[in-house]
Amino acid sequence: MSTTFSIGMVHVDATIPSATEVMRRASIACQLAVDNGGNCTKPFLSNEQDAKEKETIAAATINFDEALTDHNLTLYAQPISAVYLADEDELHYEILLRVRNGDGGWSGPDEFIHAAENAPHAIS
Repeated sequence: MSTTFSIGMVHVDATIPSATEVMRRASIACQLAVDNGGNCTKPFLSNEQDAKEKETIAAATINFDEALTDHNLTLYAQPISAVYLADEDELHYEILLRVRNGDGGWSGPDEFIHAAENAPHAIS
């Protein structure tokens, strides 16, 4: 088994309004590291990442709206297993939302969650 690391870095200062924004920027930088083949670090550069994120959000918003209209949203339940269970009768599940894309495959959450949260019909 091999392990790789993709790290997104953010310079944190007083101009960043919240911890959520720090995490958003780190996530964007990390995704760029993954897109560049992984096993590397990428700093957040607002001009580069903002342009990429806007493109991604615009595409995902269109796909998310189409998925809602075309009934292409699916929920999956995935069991969560601990390495050591004190009470083996207790079951836990993670609920996953999947969106079928135009090619018939499944879009990853990084492709639609941000768009879904910022869509005009989102529930907060």
